[in-house]
Amino acid sequence: MTVPKMSPRRALTRQKLLDATLALMGEGGLHGVSLDAVAWKAGVTKGAIYDNFESKDAMIVAALASLPEEAVSPIVWPKGREGSVRDRMRRLAEAVLAAQDDDGRSALGAAEFSLYALTHEDLRGRLAEIVAMGPTRTKQHLLDLFEPEELPMPVEAFAMLLHALIPGLAQFRAIAPRPPSRE
Repeated sequence: MTVPKMSPRRALTRQKLLDATLALMGEGGLHGVSLDAVAWKAGVTKGAIYDNFESKDAMIVAALASLPEEAVSPIVWPKGREGSVRDRMRRLAEAVLAAQDDDGRSALGAAEFSLYALTHEDLRGRLAEIVAMGPTRTKQHLLDLFEPEELPMPVEAFAMLLHALIPGLAQFRAIAPRPPSRE
C-alpha cells in the first residue's frame, strides 16, 4: 500500500492521525475509534482526517498497515533446520504458544477485529491486501524452518492453515476454564 508523496507538514499530520488511531484501538478496541476521538487525540480538526483519509475504515487500515510485522504477529519464529521435523514442529508450536498472552487480551482484540471487519463492508474490502500479506510472510518463515517436502501439505496451504488455527487457539486458551497444557 503506497502513500502519495506529501509535504512534511501533511506527513506529520497523517502520522499523528495514525498514532492516535492505534492508541485508541489499544485503549478501547475498534469501537473506541471515533473520528472525534482521533482528531482530539491527534490535536487536529476532524477536517484533517478527511484531508488524509476517505473514511474511518481507510484510516484504520492505514494505521494497521503502518505497524511493523512484530506488532501484528508477535511470534518469534524459530530459525534453522537443525533436528528432526518433529523437533522443528515442536519449536514452532512453542513459539506460537509463547506469543499468546496469559490474560487473553490478544484473543479479545482478534475476536473484536474479526467481528468489526465482518460487519463493515468497506473495511473488509480494504483489508484484502493486508490480509494476503500474512500467509506470504508465514510461507517464508516456514521455508526457513522446513524443506517443502517435509510439510504435511503444500507450504502455501500450511501457511494458510496456521493463519486460521492460531487465532482460534488463542481464543480457545483465553476462554477455556483450564487451558490445555502446552504439551
